[in-house]
Amino acid sequence: MYIKKEVTDSFDVSFMFAPGITGPIGDYKGFYSDDIVDRIYNTYKLPIQVCDKKLFLEIVHSLLDNTYDENKIKQKLRIRYKQFVESLSR
Repeated sequence: MYIKKEVTDSFDVSFMFAPGITGPIGDYKGFYSDDIVDRIYNTYKLPIQVCDKKLFLEIVHSLLDNTYDENKIKQKLRIRYKQFVESLSR
């Protein structure tokens, strides 16, 4: 069984961004809309959801307008992940 520190330290393994997925999103910006992103977010719920809808939209918009900064996004997700792990013991 994992302890909180081990789980927290596993963030980089748990959240890897596949360039094959994030890269092509910008190529389809003519097809994306906030409604589609909203539908995707609500349809494909993950068992552990640390990315709220606002951050998900921020990620998609940054991919579409070519301002995506993986380090910035990973830092935001890391904070939420730590909060999630902390909430498990409550």
